Amino acid sequence: MSRWAKILVVMSTAVTIMALTVGLTGSAAYANTGTRCGQFGNRWLVCINITGSGTYLSSMKAWMHNIRTDKTWTQMHIELWGPQGTKPDKNCAQFNIGPNSNSPNCVWSPKRRLGTGLYCATLWQFFGSGYNNFGTHCAHTPL
Repeated sequence: MSRWAKILVVMSTAVTIMALTVGLTGSAAYANTGTRCGQFGNRWLVCINITGSGTYLSSMKAWMHNIRTDKTWTQMHIELWGPQGTKPDKNCAQFNIGPNSNSPNCVWSPKRRLGTGLYCATLWQFFGSGYNNFGTHCAHTPL
């Protein structure tokens, strides 16, 4: 084999190894989403925060922020849910929330590898015989 042929073989091998390395480390990842909030009218926000690395989801938390300065919301709760098969469907404890304040955090900590897709928080209010959906906010993983 000529000297140039050997150089080409070494170079193509190096390029192949680099491509495989980038391909393996560049897979879909959960970057921490940071806090993302969806506003519903001039009344409240539904906020969500997801932390993790790679396909490992450490935790998901959500909360309500009452924008109103003159209104207390009663009998509220947050439901967390995600892509089919991840089963984070979690209903957190009911709460009341005063003016211009945050609800307690609704937290799900799977600490395991999960599928990518939409992870969401839905805000519900109980009205005597059932619940009204007050809004859903989602974060997509990977970002």
